[in-house]
Amino acid sequence: MSDQFKILVVDDDPEVLRTVKRLFRSSQYGIFGVQSGKESLEYLEKNTVHALILDMRLPDIKGINLLETIKMKYFHIDVLILTGYGTIQDAVKATQIGASDFIEKEYLREKLPKRVNQLYRFWQLDRENARLSEQLGFSSKNRALIGNSMVMLSLKESISRVAKTDSSVLIMGETGTGKELVAREIHRQSSRAEKNFIAVDCAAINDSTFESEMFGHVKGAFTGAQASHDGLIRAANGGTLFFDEIGELPPPAQSKLLRSIQEREVRPVGSTKTRTVDVRVLAATNRNLEEEVQNGKFREDLFYRLNVIALQVPPLRKRDEDIILLFRYFLAQFSLADTLPYIENGVFESLGSYSWPGNVRELQNVAGHVIAFCQNNKISRSDLPEKLHRGEFEGMQGTTAPALTLEDQEKKVIEIALESNGGNRRKAAEQLGIGVATLYRKLKKYHTSQ
Repeated sequence: MSDQFKILVVDDDPEVLRTVKRLFRSSQYGIFGVQSGKESLEYLEKNTVHALILDMRLPDIKGINLLETIKMKYFHIDVLILTGYGTIQDAVKATQIGASDFIEKEYLREKLPKRVNQLYRFWQLDRENARLSEQLGFSSKNRALIGNSMVMLSLKESISRVAKTDSSVLIMGETGTGKELVAREIHRQSSRAEKNFIAVDCAAINDSTFESEMFGHVKGAFTGAQASHDGLIRAANGGTLFFDEIGELPPPAQSKLLRSIQEREVRPVGSTKTRTVDVRVLAATNRNLEEEVQNGKFREDLFYRLNVIALQVPPLRKRDEDIILLFRYFLAQFSLADTLPYIENGVFESLGSYSWPGNVRELQNVAGHVIAFCQNNKISRSDLPEKLHRGEFEGMQGTTAPALTLEDQEKKVIEIALESNGGNRRKAAEQLGIGVATLYRKLKKYHTSQ
């Protein structure tokens, strides 16, 4: 385990590297620089890197394309995008691919230290959780799965055992429980860890483009196919292919996918030749697929092909011992202060009495909410969303009060932050503890006019 937080700067302007080194001259960070996309990939092959500062314009490759390559192969590295000509479209695309933030060069000295220090605290907390896991006899590779409750320890042990096999795994659990994290841990602990982990969002699959996206196509196969494309299955060759919310996959796509998994081959659209592939298949669902099979909504043969090993991810309400640990973890993720806020006891009581229907994802949103509203680096019960106060009475009286959805709540918080900062998006993002790029993406999502 590395004892130094290592940062790679990828920019063809040597002055940028000098500026970054000056900004962190009093820190213990290891800061290294390269001037091209090719050099960055060669460096990553041979060295450990925890954070990467990437210029959007490089002499040999577009920054957005390099980001996509890096996040596919080194998904654990946090990437901060630098640009001198940023647009909302660039910010949205970069964050969709996986960038942690999008910083315009004119604000480099103002913004970069805060964001890098935040990533460093996040890394420290990650290491601490890894240390605790190792003390309990688990591999440091479990560090992304926060929690030391009995159900989580049992899940981690199952992951360690499952990872040693090459069998298909069906990961079941409610929305927001962290099923993709489980899939990534299985991959990271497997013999395929050095190869790609490719995630497929089945809820976003378009029936008309399924074959092209999954199996690839050859040049000229259809209008707009100006170049050949390998497809997601071949991109995962030698590695792991993860189908998120597999129950959302349309029936025609289920049939095509089954054949490819069974035969271990794909035939690109427009080609007469098949290509052999070697992938491990993992799938996740929040549905009861056995009931879906009985109701004719999911293919029985595909279900049994995927359900060789089944893992159940527990909901947060069944691992309440982990709530405080998770809450602190997310505070470190959102906070831009030098130290984590002080948490009053009443906050812990409210967190513990709430039912968490949105699970870990909802807890993460609550942490972002309190960072936005707490004052003097102290979190009190009044800083929590109103629904958590109601949750105390719901637990005692067995009644259910109407509540805003997570998206409604997030939209409201953003509107309040914009209003309190006179519509200044940069200041609103700072108050919310998120990057400007993230705020742009959320504004586009909610079609907010401010």
